[in-house]
Amino acid sequence: DVSERGLYCFPEIYTIGQRKLLFNPTTFMDWLFNALAHSVICFLIPLFVSISQVDPTGKDSGLYVMGEYVYTAIVILCSGKILIMTRTHNWITFTSIVLSIFA
Repeated sequence: DVSERGLYCFPEIYTIGQRKLLFNPTTFMDWLFNALAHSVICFLIPLFVSISQVDPTGKDSGLYVMGEYVYTAIVILCSGKILIMTRTHNWITFTSIVLSIFA
């Protein structure tokens, strides 16, 4: 963090927070809708995959298989988010993301 001496030398550091530029109702709503979209994706992907897993007797594939579907959806979603937020795209970034999904 900033030392006490730095606070007195550079008071403009805290004007961003005082003006509420980084966290305001618009930013909060953006984070809220982003979280809602991610949760819907993590719910719907396993739901649609597991619908096709019901056999003719009515039994589903089980809780552990559903957990694997949810975990796979989370890994794909996080990898996609990392890919979107990355500023430099090269073969190392692409390879690490592909390996994180398929490993």
